[in-house]
Amino acid sequence: MSDLDALLSRAKPSPAKAGEHLVSLSQSTRPEMVRAYVIDWFGASGDRDALRLVVDGADRGVLSRASAYALATTGDRDYGSGDYGSVPGTSTGYKTLVLACPHPGCRVNGAALFYDQDHPPRCPIHNEPLSVTAN
Repeated sequence: MSDLDALLSRAKPSPAKAGEHLVSLSQSTRPEMVRAYVIDWFGASGDRDALRLVVDGADRGVLSRASAYALATTGDRDYGSGDYGSVPGTSTGYKTLVLACPHPGCRVNGAALFYDQDHPPRCPIHNEPLSVTAN
């Protein structure tokens, strides 16, 4: 089982709801990138309880706040442990795209860590392609 599969195994099937947030990604998306996005997203507001995961266009279910925080990793520090440490700051190697359902009155919105304009993520309620609203 890959790291991404382990992350996705924490998502639970749930019917789509208006106003919920989703993140669209590809099976090839680096798991650490997904984990960082998910933890940051939940951490940005105490009102966020669930995040729908869509992988390569397939709805993989909803990740709860508790399941997301269980993904946070820690490690012991020892001599040499920082030799390959990351530089502080936000990666400039990718941009998160903000998405929204174009159907009037629908409040489904989301973000894409992977985006294929020929096969955009779809609204789980209206089955319409989500539109990029910001990047």
